[in-house]
Amino acid sequence: MAACRGRSCCPVSPCASSSVRHVAGPEGFTNMGEARRSSRSERGSRRAAKRSDRKPSGGVAPSGILLVAFAVKVREVIAMFDPMALHHRRCREVRANMSAHLDDELDAATAAGVKRHVRWCPNCRRMLKNLSRTIAGLRALQSQSSPPA
Repeated sequence: MAACRGRSCCPVSPCASSSVRHVAGPEGFTNMGEARRSSRSERGSRRAAKRSDRKPSGGVAPSGILLVAFAVKVREVIAMFDPMALHHRRCREVRANMSAHLDDELDAATAAGVKRHVRWCPNCRRMLKNLSRTIAGLRALQSQSSPPA
């Protein structure tokens, strides 16, 4: 059984139609026009209340303070999940372990961490490549300068 929308649907309350039952609208209004007018007036009074509450004696709106606090929290969350921030923090650790990594002196977990970081960090990748070339050049010089025994 369908519900009647009020007097805008039918002139008689309850509906003359037997397939429709009469139901009052929200908050007892008989048609939607009355409900709309009432909600508009309530909305206007809420806006007026907000306007009067905007500037406290301190000069800063409470909503502005909340907005700044929310923006700070958002930045913290983004920084927490930012992969580049993680890479920059780890660069110092990786660069300290590069020489030991090239000499195979690191444990498996640390070596895997260095490899993973170097795969995604172009600066550390470039530094590792240059360091490996320098070490290879020094080893070549060392083998050439030492007399045969």
